Amino acid sequence: MTKDLNLAQLQTYFANQLVPKKPASLAELDPLSDLLVDSHFTPTQVFNIYRNNFLISLSDMLEQIFPITQVLVGYDYFAHISRDFVYSVPLKQPHLNDYGSIFVSFLRQLKALEKMQFVGQMAELEWHLDYISHIYYKPDFDFKSLAKISEEHLLNIQFRLSDTCHLQTSKLDLIALHKDLSRAQKLSKSTTITAVTYQQQSYILGLQNHLGEAALMPLDQRHWTWLIGLQNGLTLAQLCDLENTDLNLLIAQIKDWIALGCIDGFSINSSSSSITNANLLKPKEYL
Repeated sequence: MTKDLNLAQLQTYFANQLVPKKPASLAELDPLSDLLVDSHFTPTQVFNIYRNNFLISLSDMLEQIFPITQVLVGYDYFAHISRDFVYSVPLKQPHLNDYGSIFVSFLRQLKALEKMQFVGQMAELEWHLDYISHIYYKPDFDFKSLAKISEEHLLNIQFRLSDTCHLQTSKLDLIALHKDLSRAQKLSKSTTITAVTYQQQSYILGLQNHLGEAALMPLDQRHWTWLIGLQNGLTLAQLCDLENTDLNLLIAQIKDWIALGCIDGFSINSSSSSITNANLLKPKEYL
């Protein structure tokens, strides 16, 4: 029967056997049995071994991406929910980063954590830190083209944030929480965590530093608003319409962000309006 299947069909069939809803029968394994090398293991035993290793690998991957989230919910509970996630949400994409993103959404839907929304926030932060750290990024801003922009079109510039940037806000100081738990974990010490201890509005920029590592940077509300505006495609003219925005200060800050690798390109929008859409600047916030 294997001969009747092309490679794509065979791969799909094999993937479906990794996380079955019920143990596969010998008949279901027939298309794959012909590919196995003769051994003292039966086809069912071989696939059970492979399936267990596959599930363990995915669970280990989640533990590596979300170490601080584990501390927040407890290791035993994290092992339980990660196992449930792996069984209920089959891996469909070859890149594991996408799988980690889906896990964040899975956490936020758990009833047991509905009053602990900072867990989902921390998971989001950890996933983006891992994602950023795996991007090969070499800043190469086109300063020559920028210098050629006439003064007439200056305010119509739209600066583009790089893929290594992540913006997030919370009513908790997530950076301090992440730092404290990371330190405690490295020193094998327990740390008492209460939401009240970190009850402070925070604006966060995740970025890749000059060593290619993911880093966290706290922002003030004004800089956060500017970055959100850039992320949503606002021009310099539209950003200047915002409260407490001075063009010279804005340009100076944009230069700093270019140097940090947060901004990697620009375009000219000659048809843009000077009227700012307030909805584009509303921070994504979690209770």
